[in-house]
Amino acid sequence: MRVLLDVHPDVRCGPETHILPLILNLYTFKIKSLHTRLELANITEDLVDSIFIKAISTLIHEIGPPAERMCAKDPFIDLCLKQLLDLYPNAKFILMVRDGRAVTQSILR
Repeated sequence: MRVLLDVHPDVRCGPETHILPLILNLYTFKIKSLHTRLELANITEDLVDSIFIKAISTLIHEIGPPAERMCAKDPFIDLCLKQLLDLYPNAKFILMVRDGRAVTQSILR
């Protein structure tokens, strides 16, 4: 489906980064669990959020040519939708469900 979206002149998905879910995982489980320590170091939640927003935005923008609409398609990114919505409250998501047989075949490759 990424290929179909990339055909549109205003949309660019680019390749799967495989690192975006890891970044979101770090955001969720590691950074948020350090809340007290970060607070003692005068590192606010807003600062942490802005750091992750900058990292994710840079990653998405730098892996391909510019476009009006950017998208990211990564394996298991669906598990991080809440975190993405927290960081990008105005983002729009397209959830596409594949036939289970196609998913199995893709995983086995």
